[in-house]
Amino acid sequence: MKSLKLLNGDLVIENGDFVMIDGDDEKSQRISEIIGVNLGEWFLDESLGIDFSLFFEKPLNREAIEDGIVEAIQSRVDDIERVEIDEFEIVNRKLTIIFRAYKTDGTSIEGESVVNV
Repeated sequence: MKSLKLLNGDLVIENGDFVMIDGDDEKSQRISEIIGVNLGEWFLDESLGIDFSLFFEKPLNREAIEDGIVEAIQSRVDDIERVEIDEFEIVNRKLTIIFRAYKTDGTSIEGESVVNV
């Protein structure tokens, strides 16, 4: 699949043209975007995203959050066999997630998503 490249939520334009990405770069970007959307919030597809209410539980249930992230990714990105959350940190109402997604061909994709919570 090909997608428009995003940088900090903005479309990337070089030499007057939109930049397109595909392959692992596109999958990594798609995963980051899935993590950054609150489930039910995008009117064009209310099944996109993760349940942000998990971020407000006291005490924070890291396992439930990771399960929600993994489920959202595996249900939306084809050929992802397994997802690991390498880093998970909330500082100043920003959640930083560094992930590694393992594809069915044995290779992996790494990426990072920062979410305002």
